[in-house]
Amino acid sequence: MDALNLLKADHRDVETQFRAFERTTGKVTWERAAKAAVRDLSIHAAVEEQIFYPAVTLEVPDLAEIMLRSLEAHNVVEWLCSAIESTSSDDDRFGPRMTVLIDNVRLHVEEEEDDVFPEVRQALSRRRLNELGELLAKAKSAAPTPPHPRLPDTAPAKLLTGVVAGAVDRALDATGRVLHQLTP
Repeated sequence: MDALNLLKADHRDVETQFRAFERTTGKVTWERAAKAAVRDLSIHAAVEEQIFYPAVTLEVPDLAEIMLRSLEAHNVVEWLCSAIESTSSDDDRFGPRMTVLIDNVRLHVEEEEDDVFPEVRQALSRRRLNELGELLAKAKSAAPTPPHPRLPDTAPAKLLTGVVAGAVDRALDATGRVLHQLTP
């Protein structure tokens, strides 16, 4: 799969979570949709920052400034995701935080898909887009699962810290699932 199609599929998956959140009134379902969105966003943002943004910055220099803005947009989203993770769905601020997250992500996705992706598709070969897509897909399996807003967000530090954070996160995720399954 080429990189742009993979990233668009991620965008659609997150939008599905957002719509589930917006349609839901029950706290448990609300929280489940929010947690799924935060997890998907964390993985997506990590691989974009580790692989896609550095490649675009090098290979499509006209987009370098937009890539910097995208990093800042990710920074805002990551802090919002972190705040959502630490807020109970019973808290009055949970819903508004999710609404602000949804608004920010939708704006960012629109800019990427309308302004960035067409230029990238024009500048890079089909082969290069497929190479990037393969790298992104592999990186997703090792990417951090919760937000880590204090980690570096630029390459190569993002790649190094992201791999370590992803390994720790996935170990904790697996342990949590095992402990949850053992609990009556």
